[in-house]
Amino acid sequence: MSELTTLVPEYAEAKKLENDSKKTATKLGNDIKAEFANQNLDSFSAGGYTVTMSISTRDEMLEDKMIDFVKSTGIEGIVKTKEYIDTDELEKALYNEIFTEEQLLELSKCINKKEIKTLRVKKG
Repeated sequence: MSELTTLVPEYAEAKKLENDSKKTATKLGNDIKAEFANQNLDSFSAGGYTVTMSISTRDEMLEDKMIDFVKSTGIEGIVKTKEYIDTDELEKALYNEIFTEEQLLELSKCINKKEIKTLRVKKG
């Protein structure tokens, strides 16, 4: 018990420092990303550190729109009872070319592209 008496407050302090540091690092990272965008940079060195930024795109499904669309095609097994997209079945349908070209065009409207900016810092 006496060990917990010291561990719990130390843990609480460490957790607070971690949260504060995370908030600060997130804000600084966002500021760096904004400056990179403003100055059209993808890397910068200062104070012995080099920061690089890569931009990638992730697809984000518009699930309600996708459900309505897939139901309208009459293709079975993709929309489940809870009405969510079974991505494995959707993948199979795409791979096996079950959708028509017109349906594929409509399906593409059910996906948002999301830009992800990633920073990497190296010492030296």
